[in-house]
Amino acid sequence: MYVLFLDVDGVLISFAKRSVFSEECMLNLKRIVDETRATIVITSNWKRSEDDLKRLEESFIKYKITFQSPLQFTPEGEFLKDIANTRVQGILIWLLDLNTKITNWVAVDDMDLSKGNEETMKGHFVRTNREKGITKENAHEILSLLLADQTGS
Repeated sequence: MYVLFLDVDGVLISFAKRSVFSEECMLNLKRIVDETRATIVITSNWKRSEDDLKRLEESFIKYKITFQSPLQFTPEGEFLKDIANTRVQGILIWLLDLNTKITNWVAVDDMDLSKGNEETMKGHFVRTNREKGITKENAHEILSLLLADQTGS
């Protein structure tokens, strides 16, 4: 099982096109999910709003992106030093609570989740440019990380 931890703003919605899902970003996400059958887990603050989650689901349907309904999302962790550390904590709690073997996972965010979490996020994090969202280059990097041989051979 592959898991894709996903932010929304700056990842699927570029800051250059405020509040509009970017077709390019959505198609890049579709490619990732189609090639890996990854489970999408939302880390974004969008998880706090039923309206936002509904809008996200509608966008996934529009672009034919496979997702589990209802959408999965990380738990609200204890607020730490900053939102990035809180997101990483939510990801780790979600991974620990899961009773399924995970082949690999990647977190995608426009915030630097690796800052202060270098060891945890090494090989599991792709940072997007908030003005562009997920680019083809990001999609390629995400696929490379998800599909990387984890046996060390």
